[in-house]
Amino acid sequence: FCNRGINGIEGSLSTAVGAALAEPDKTVYCVIGDLSFFYDQNALWQANRPDNLRILLINSGGGEIFRSLPGAASSPAYPMIAGEHHLTAEHICRQYGIRLITYTDESSVNDFVSSNCLTILEYNICGQ
Repeated sequence: FCNRGINGIEGSLSTAVGAALAEPDKTVYCVIGDLSFFYDQNALWQANRPDNLRILLINSGGGEIFRSLPGAASSPAYPMIAGEHHLTAEHICRQYGIRLITYTDESSVNDFVSSNCLTILEYNICGQ
């Protein structure tokens, strides 16, 4: 099954948590952008988080989709439009007791895939 969110606050993380809870014998992968993740982080707030969920968080420091809008990147309002930030998932993971792996090389991916608990692999593509 697949759920493709549409450019922003669409609940993809909540959907992935629900899918993992509904299929406890299957590993559920969620590939999500930073703004969608941060907007929907309350999906991880519940006490019964599924151990079979793996979240690949692609952190670009803002909404990359907005770069494709004509003139947006050159606008002085661009940082606000794109939701530019310098956040990582570190504090969210610490708060909820979720395992975080920061991508460094292929071994990070192997560790992520072979994990036996709810794990986030954060790939910072903007050099944070």
